[in-house]
Amino acid sequence: MPSLYESQLRHARFYLDSLEQTDALYVQGGLALHQAASLFALNRDNIRAGQAWAEQYINEDDEAASLCCSYPLSGNHLLTLLQHPRESLIWATAALKAAQQLNDTALEGFHYGCLGTSYANLGDTKRAIDGFKQSLKIARKLKDCESEAGALYNLGTAWITAGEPQRAIRYLRKSLAIGLATGDRRNECDVLGSLGQCYEATGKLRRAIKCAEQQLTLAKDLGNRRAEGAAFGSLGAMYSQLGAPDRAIGFHEQHLLIARDIGDRYGESISLGNLGISYYLLGDMERALTCHQQDLAIAQDIGDRRSEGQALGNMAMVYLEQGEIEQAIEFYNRFLVIACEVHDRDSQAVAHFNLAIILDRFGKRQQAIFHIEAALVIFEAMDSPDAPIAHERLAQWRAEE
Repeated sequence: MPSLYESQLRHARFYLDSLEQTDALYVQGGLALHQAASLFALNRDNIRAGQAWAEQYINEDDEAASLCCSYPLSGNHLLTLLQHPRESLIWATAALKAAQQLNDTALEGFHYGCLGTSYANLGDTKRAIDGFKQSLKIARKLKDCESEAGALYNLGTAWITAGEPQRAIRYLRKSLAIGLATGDRRNECDVLGSLGQCYEATGKLRRAIKCAEQQLTLAKDLGNRRAEGAAFGSLGAMYSQLGAPDRAIGFHEQHLLIARDIGDRYGESISLGNLGISYYLLGDMERALTCHQQDLAIAQDIGDRRSEGQALGNMAMVYLEQGEIEQAIEFYNRFLVIACEVHDRDSQAVAHFNLAIILDRFGKRQQAIFHIEAALVIFEAMDSPDAPIAHERLAQWRAEE
């Protein structure tokens, strides 16, 4: 009769294999994605128990350490969608420790990437970038092209979040070059989406739309529903900027439908926020506020501080339009606090700029100048198309003093 330890080891091995098979099913896309999600939900508690047991014994048993390393790796694609980022962070931290203990440099690099992704999903961009840099350093040391492309892509997306689209473009182009050379179409799909976000952030909307349309076509070919939804969302955001919020709503509804269908709560949060913005532009404040409130609730539930801040900022915008000035100022200040906390420079600039406009409207010119100056510094550093607007407003206020 096997000992308790042997039984637990077998259990951990079995559910690691189950996780790996489920992840492979998820990668197939299409209908297989739903099968994978259902299978994962069925086995989730046993998978968690297997990982927890392996983590408990990493200092006592090399096989347990190896299993601990393998759990995040075996569920790499699926867990990004269905695992809470706080749990992902726990798994990645334990796996990194186990990889270092086993002197497995390749797995160490992989788990630095997992650590970065967990921090990114929790809105901690600075720590995310640190993790991705370590992952890139190891990939280059090992001459692992696939891992290098992944690390470059992750760094690119992190720099978008940090409000530095030009720096992001440099990383993303390098990632795309490696992906094209190795025939990695999933990489190409992901990078095209992120490049579109960069071009959107720098005011190159036609170029951004072309990237999003290419991503959408490729995502459909690959059966990558999450990327398909993201492409719809990007197109919606871009058409809103082009002054077509009614057309944008159709794209955002497609994104929301896909996100809910596959259990993508990040995508659901983003699509609700974008829908709220479109309704705001159409003058439907009631529906806009409802969308932003739902977005806020999801962001808080999944621990995404960056999205939480943006939802607060969007709600402030609606309150201002409804004439609820004190509420608007309160929410913009909360937005600014979170933006500073997670090093989201783009959101910091937006919060400063909007606070400046409100404060000036109510006769608080000196406070308004402080905020517009802070916004201008960030806009100029980002090469943002909003920089000339902030500069003109600041010059006007100074001239009137």
